Amino acid sequence: MTYWVCGSVKKWINKQKIFWEKQDIITEDIKIVTDEITDNPNVTVYHYNQKNKIGVITVWENNMVYYEVEDCSNGHTLLVINYLLETPPVFEEILNSYFTLMSDNTK
Repeated sequence: MTYWVCGSVKKWINKQKIFWEKQDIITEDIKIVTDEITDNPNVTVYHYNQKNKIGVITVWENNMVYYEVEDCSNGHTLLVINYLLETPPVFEEILNSYFTLMSDNTK
């Protein structure tokens, strides 16, 4: 079964990858959990940059979004957000703070 939220976030991720790479944000992995495993499918994306930051974004089919950025050099969590999506979601706006922090080249 294809779900609307997970499907739209997968399309958005694939469109954004090249832009993120230009910002020195590398997509490490994309994990998709389907309805065969859970009743709330999700898409999780893992990123890193050259300045020791790692980030994770998870979008669930029930319209919840979680994202986090950590500094690997000191173990500090720099950002943690839980968000309820509105329909239709505008991922650029929702994840602006995440990508601003991930593309910041300061340590």
